[in-house]
Amino acid sequence: MYNVEFDESLVTGNEMIDEQHKELIGKIQDLLRSCEKGSEKATAVKMLNYLATYTDYHFKEEEKLQEKIEYPGIKEHKEKHKEFVEAIDDLHEMLEEEEGPSDAFVAQVNKRVVDWLFGHIKTFDRSVAEYKNMRKNSVRKKGNKSKNGNSKKKRNGHRAFADEARCHYQKGELCSRHIGIETSSSSPIGCSSSSTSCTCLCL
Repeated sequence: MYNVEFDESLVTGNEMIDEQHKELIGKIQDLLRSCEKGSEKATAVKMLNYLATYTDYHFKEEEKLQEKIEYPGIKEHKEKHKEFVEAIDDLHEMLEEEEGPSDAFVAQVNKRVVDWLFGHIKTFDRSVAEYKNMRKNSVRKKGNKSKNGNSKKKRNGHRAFADEARCHYQKGELCSRHIGIETSSSSPIGCSSSSTSCTCLCL
């Protein structure tokens, strides 16, 4: 009985990647089970086709993620994906030449699929997940700094404007209307006009 499972050692920390790896490993498990003695060749071919289809989907999703986060190692990562796809193609050819899944075929599945994938997950895929988290934390920190900086600048700007307004008002250059001073007079304090229309220097 062949048994391949997703365990804690394969967790990358990225939910999407981890969930797809579980599905991918499940397809590999189905393939290995189809290779048990007495199984028909058609069953193994079918399971290998399922694995190939899901592999294509998974790799495209991973590469989309890497492009989105501008992962610096994407070129090398794509090359590694090609290696796995080539291994699947070789297994197809091997299975077609045999009457059914042989011990040699199973050995190649374990070596070029199981061992390769587990090693890839623990190194290349984990690196992508860590980079994504690092980038996310970096953006969050920058956002907080920018927000605090803008708020401080805004407060300082308001304070400077208020101080300048008081200064001009005290010099008789700015009317009370523009610094928020309420008066009982019909004309704002500081206006050069006796009418209610303001003609002070702040206009």
